[in-house]
Amino acid sequence: SLFQPVSPSVALGHLPSVTLSADQARRWCLGQRISGDDTLVKVSTLETSTSPVQVYHEDGSFLGIGKVISSTSGVLLAPQMVFV
Repeated sequence: SLFQPVSPSVALGHLPSVTLSADQARRWCLGQRISGDDTLVKVSTLETSTSPVQVYHEDGSFLGIGKVISSTSGVLLAPQMVFV
């Protein structure tokens, strides 16, 4: 029997997902927090700030796992695990 890895979308399918623009994805891959937009606000209203989210590039590639944080300055997406 051969080892066959499972795609992130299958393994993490129970988590909500966020898609980042190319500029946001570049900053994400550098470990920077991403300031909120409409997508993050929608996710933050569905989940608590401790719940993880899947993070994808707009081209569909998996970027990692993060969590949405509500702060006094708005909603942020904080990297927890970055895949490059």
